Amino acid sequence: MTHRHDETTGRIPALIGMVVRALRQARGLGVNQLGVAAGIEPANLSRFERGVRGGVHAAKYLDLIAHCLDTRASVLYAVAELAQTRPEILDQPERLSRTVTDLTRLMRAYLELPDTARRRIDAILAENRG
Repeated sequence: MTHRHDETTGRIPALIGMVVRALRQARGLGVNQLGVAAGIEPANLSRFERGVRGGVHAAKYLDLIAHCLDTRASVLYAVAELAQTRPEILDQPERLSRTVTDLTRLMRAYLELPDTARRRIDAILAENRG
């Protein structure tokens, strides 16, 4: 499936919808399945995925959608930011799914670390900012 990257580059809300759609498809879920699982009318979910106004309100439902896709809303935002500079990721379902899974695991592992370990990681990241 080819996405219209030229119209969405730089627009995180539209990109999040595209990420949700691509991830839903990569995970083998139909819009009806995800909509029912998240408690969202499938037509509204479809509008959200296409970036059409009048779809679901992202802030209100994104946590539910993310949970149903076995990830976190913050990971969906991160992948949407990645898609700004690397839009081809939306056309590579296996890579997208792997990226979301890896980021989700990394975030969960980071959050489970003791405070001292997180502070060390934060210091390393701060040192390496370019």
